[in-house]
Amino acid sequence: MTPAARADRSADHLAVLEILSRFAEDLTQTAELPE
Repeated sequence: MTPAARADRSADHLAVLEILSRFAEDLTQTAELPE
């Protein structure tokens, strides 16, 4: 694997982690709201 491809791949992983963490934050905020 070329260094450029490896960098692209790790950037994709970081993007996925960021999306997941935002999604988790949204879920916890929603769970804290009184019904």
